[in-house]
Amino acid sequence: MFIFRADPERFFYKLTVRYRGAAQSIQQLRDGLIDMDHAAEKRTWPSHAQDHNGFRLLYGSDSEQFISLVTKRSVPEEFNLPPLTLPRPEEEDPQVLKVLSNMIQGVVFSTDQEGNLHARRLCKSRAFYLRGDSVVCMDRRQTYTIFSYRTYVDALFRSKIQSKLRPLREVSLYFGARPKDVKSHGLVTVTMEPQIIQPIHAMFDGGEGSLVGSSKSDSIDMLLRETGSASPADSLLRQQQASLKQ
Repeated sequence: MFIFRADPERFFYKLTVRYRGAAQSIQQLRDGLIDMDHAAEKRTWPSHAQDHNGFRLLYGSDSEQFISLVTKRSVPEEFNLPPLTLPRPEEEDPQVLKVLSNMIQGVVFSTDQEGNLHARRLCKSRAFYLRGDSVVCMDRRQTYTIFSYRTYVDALFRSKIQSKLRPLREVSLYFGARPKDVKSHGLVTVTMEPQIIQPIHAMFDGGEGSLVGSSKSDSIDMLLRETGSASPADSLLRQQQASLKQ
């Protein structure tokens, strides 16, 4: 089976939250960036939990929720994950507030050892995301792989071969409204964008030092690749290119 090398850069995602398409600021994040591989270091939690490299995005007070559940001796495993709190709308919007009020339990985002992104809806509010041309309605407490590097790079190569549009470099969850296409906005939209995608596109587009415009490898190139010193973007593209030739 073909396996990608898990470069640390794969775990960096940018989180963007929009209410009716207007971007919101999350005070807990700097520039919206999250290191998924180290997110859980902010809180000690049980070793038996599965999503130790993720976080829970919710509306309301995490500490109040936690205390309330502790007193009833019924704390779900996911509530031990580090929390990120959705901001209150700058403008009073009854429909947005209604959706947010149903997002108290939130959504869990996590990554696997390859940096692929998974999501699990805990909240009452329904959530949707686009998988190609299909709209997926997320069942409650079921985990979905919403972004896969393997699938993305494969689609990127095929878009060039088949002259198709490039795959989206981000994935969005839509709350409060079922999306029609990639231009849609939910009443609440949560977008996660892997930060390694930009250098992948730079390598893919051609030019000096790129995958398309590079010359044959010399002995030093081979040594660097064997020791894992090639850039993560270069590794992803070259590995997937090799798999497509098999």
